[in-house]
Amino acid sequence: MRNSAIAIAALAAAWAVSGTAVAATTAYAGGSTSNVILNIPVYASISGSCGFGTGLAPSGSYALGEISDGFSQSVSFAIACSAPTRVAVVSSNAGLKASATAPTGYTNQMDYTVALALTGDTTTAQSTCLASTLGSSGSCSFRGPSSGTRGLQLNDTSHDAQGSSLTISAPAWSGSSALVASTTYADTLTVTISPSS
Repeated sequence: MRNSAIAIAALAAAWAVSGTAVAATTAYAGGSTSNVILNIPVYASISGSCGFGTGLAPSGSYALGEISDGFSQSVSFAIACSAPTRVAVVSSNAGLKASATAPTGYTNQMDYTVALALTGDTTTAQSTCLASTLGSSGSCSFRGPSSGTRGLQLNDTSHDAQGSSLTISAPAWSGSSALVASTTYADTLTVTISPSS
């Protein structure tokens, strides 16, 4: 919100300067009474401010239980952007990964689905990818970090509109290799936000 306050102050200052500069100004050259009208164009711009709503950023740690039985966990958040937005996600492990070594016939990594839903003041956007496509070399359309051209685009402003969410889920395990027994399966999803260009 701090950026919003600065943007509003800049807007007010631009209007005040613009209103003064557009008015005709009388100038006298060499003490003469002849009038010279000066038109001085003033241009300004205000960049969009963008972030997660105060106290409404996606965060937390979640226990998923026995992942081989399947799971679903949703995390809500709100967007506070004065311009169209892009939200992106990165998975640190490209899936749930155990620190245990997997012997032959077992695996220590389980892929899962990541569903990203964005809610603006008047529109929504959503997309789904596998966590395996959200790693450092993944191909997901909303793999981060976000930038003006990278991430899921919400072509709308949002003033803490409720309804944005990140949902992770997986059905019961049916992979060709068994999951290695471990209590350390983990992943970290990092969610970033930027104004869209």
